[in-house]
Amino acid sequence: MRHGYLILAGLVPLPVSAQAPSLPPLLPEAEEIALARSAAPPEISGAADIWVLRRGGHERMVSGTNGAACIVARDHPESLYPICYDAAAVRTVLPIQLREQRMRRRAARKMRSRPTLPARSSGASSANRSGAPLPT
Repeated sequence: MRHGYLILAGLVPLPVSAQAPSLPPLLPEAEEIALARSAAPPEISGAADIWVLRRGGHERMVSGTNGAACIVARDHPESLYPICYDAAAVRTVLPIQLREQRMRRRAARKMRSRPTLPARSSGASSANRSGAPLPT
C-alpha cells in the first residue's frame, strides 16, 4: 500500500514583522537624474521630464520637451532601476507609480507612529482566549 503526504506549507501562519517598512533610499540629485536618463537613448532622455524622489515625494526636476518622462523606480526598499515612459505612459502609468510611492511613504509613516503593544504576561501562553487554563 502506498502512502502519500500532503504538505500545506502555504497554510502555516508566519509571524509578521512589527517593524515599519523602510522607505526607499534617496540618491544625490545629480546621481538620480543621471540614473533616470540612463533608461533611454540620449535623444529621448535628453528631452524628457526627469522625476526625482525626495522625502516629500517625487518632484519634476527637469521639464522636457518631447512628452517622455524618466524616473528611478523603487518597487520596494532595495530596488532602484531607471525607466522612461513615452507620452501615453506619462498620462497613464506614471501617475499610478507616483501614487503607489506616496502610499508606501504614508504606510511607513503610519507604522512608525503606531504605539507598541505591551509584552505578554508569562501566564498568557498557558491560557486560551477566555483566560481558562489549557488542558495538559
